[in-house]
Amino acid sequence: MVYNVSPYNRSRAWRGLLILALATYLVLATHQLGLPGLNYDEALEPAPAMQFVLGEPLDSYSTVHLFDRDWPLSVLPYVGGTTTYLLMPVFALFGPGQATLRLTLIGLGAVTLVVAWSVVRSLFDERLAGVATLLLAVSPAYLFWTRMGSYISLPLVPLALAVVWALHRWRETDRGRYLVVAGFCFGLGLTTKILFIWLPVALALAWLLLAPRGDDGRRDWLGPLRRTPVGAWLLAGGVALVGAAPFLALNLLHAGETVQLVRRNLFETELYGVSNLDMLTNLRIRFATDLVALLDGVWFADVLGGLHRCPFTAPALGVALLVILALWRAGRLAHPRRAAFLAILIVAITIQSAVTVSSLGAMHLAILWPWPQTLIALAAVGLLDYARDNRRIAWPVALLAGLLVVMPLASNLRTVLAYHHTMAQTGGRGNFSDAIFSLAADLDQPDVPQAVALDWGFKRNMQLLTGNRVIPEDGFTYSQQPGIEYRSWAEWRFEQGPALYIAHTPAYTAFGGHRELLEEAAYRTGRELTLWKEYAHRDGVPIYRVYSVAPAPPVTELPVDATGLEARFGAELTLLGHDPLGEAWQAGSRAVFHVYWQAETEPQADYKVFVHLSVADEQVMAQHDGVPMLWAYPTSAWQAGEIIADRIQLSLSEDLTPGLYRLWIGMYHEQTGERLSAVREGERLPDDRLMLAEIEVTSEGPR
Repeated sequence: MVYNVSPYNRSRAWRGLLILALATYLVLATHQLGLPGLNYDEALEPAPAMQFVLGEPLDSYSTVHLFDRDWPLSVLPYVGGTTTYLLMPVFALFGPGQATLRLTLIGLGAVTLVVAWSVVRSLFDERLAGVATLLLAVSPAYLFWTRMGSYISLPLVPLALAVVWALHRWRETDRGRYLVVAGFCFGLGLTTKILFIWLPVALALAWLLLAPRGDDGRRDWLGPLRRTPVGAWLLAGGVALVGAAPFLALNLLHAGETVQLVRRNLFETELYGVSNLDMLTNLRIRFATDLVALLDGVWFADVLGGLHRCPFTAPALGVALLVILALWRAGRLAHPRRAAFLAILIVAITIQSAVTVSSLGAMHLAILWPWPQTLIALAAVGLLDYARDNRRIAWPVALLAGLLVVMPLASNLRTVLAYHHTMAQTGGRGNFSDAIFSLAADLDQPDVPQAVALDWGFKRNMQLLTGNRVIPEDGFTYSQQPGIEYRSWAEWRFEQGPALYIAHTPAYTAFGGHRELLEEAAYRTGRELTLWKEYAHRDGVPIYRVYSVAPAPPVTELPVDATGLEARFGAELTLLGHDPLGEAWQAGSRAVFHVYWQAETEPQADYKVFVHLSVADEQVMAQHDGVPMLWAYPTSAWQAGEIIADRIQLSLSEDLTPGLYRLWIGMYHEQTGERLSAVREGERLPDDRLMLAEIEVTSEGPR
């Protein structure tokens, strides 16, 4: 039998929970509004909205020209412009900026709470709606992700709720207008982000499993379809196409770009290296890590600089599922099919996230809000009803019901307050650091050269923070190992005029190798990178470094900290010394230092420099071999008396066995391969090479 819902489920007290949830959410979400710092992805969709309002050229992935101006179509092949259009009127009224952005998204978060309350009330009753909404309102994941909501395409959440509500009302009433609403919201959700496709797949699975049985005992899967007029279906399909029009236009203009992206990432993601074929590992991560992160807020540990979690929310969901199962077996569960429906949505969407085009599963699972909280509320309210009708065990059952709600509620509040305290101390970490504000302010000063970003994470947020006055050039590739053509690009960039080059410190670099190749390009062209300014977290740990490029001063003598050698190579060249080599090198790293040559006379031939790192049996384990100055300055061009600082780069294999190695240097004729004689202190050296030092290689890193 099905237990009847309590007759007082529409009392003002239960409705008051919605007011309490909204008030609590707004207070907690608006506190320290400027923290953490503005993240690149947070500004990804707002930046085109700002440019549109300011009447400036749109820097968007795709645009469409209508009514004599460009309109943003999408910001990425899989992210549309829903948030962009949402922000346009707000920016027009109040001006673009981080505060306007976050207040708008917090407002959308509050509206989403109201929508969630309405949908849960429609599925169950006001008691569940009030409890579930309150649990969601104090969730650290919901609070912080909604105030940085464009980071996850926040409109996905209310759109998903609208689809569920409309389809529920359509099934309950057979009225085609609800199907039309669902169609439009689905199309708009697909435009917002392609991962919205998870929802209809999960809904279809739930219907296959839960469709009511007909008189013949079979599932009546086609019942609602038959009862809906064809005109309603056609209209629903039409408005779905309207909602999805930007998505469809994007793929028409760019030859199916989204489809091609999905195809390229079908087996392994390009950007994150996640194998979609490793389903068992992916599922374990999605359920044990990502879904839990959605509930306990642990994802913010790295972002805000301190580990805080809600220890009771995930266990409360587990206990709630057991309670719901027990109540169902006892015939005391209200709306068991709807409870099963929510459980299927959670499981189906989480499973689909195991084969997504990204590794950011925890954030994308936000589309599940508020269903975990609703299941907790369903168990708690069900226990209260059971306790009311069973006086003998009322207190223990009521106590369990209270703990199911109070424990996660209290731990959520404690965790949110702990994160706010941590934010005040750190200002945010990594790409969420509030040091971005100082960087943007400095680059926005008069007479500051063009900014060039050497890593991901600077352009969009810098645009928004400066009102589009600072637009960093993208001076990086989405690769950890940029090709040698990047160095050619850097040399070309030097000729375009002064610039400031922005990079993360190594610990926070997303795509490495770019600053190093830029430094090589500067060296090859007689320039040098100079630190313009360094920016740090509030605890003093560096996060950003900004470099300028200027002509390098000529080397007129051996640097004071260099190790002197005075070795002759041939009749024309003297090796004066080398940079300090350090006590130990790390396997898997790259050793970079300079050796200092002086031309006694003008060399008449081109020579190459070799540097070998070898073991006792003379086996070469790492080597540098090439024309001096990274192939940029052949010896035949050297002037008599000139001192050359020759950059040596040795890449050490990760498999290099720790131990003591010898570092050798020599020169040989480029055409004949014959080594130049090596003489030191009047004696010719064996094999015409000089041992620079004995180097200890470790696996732990330099000491």
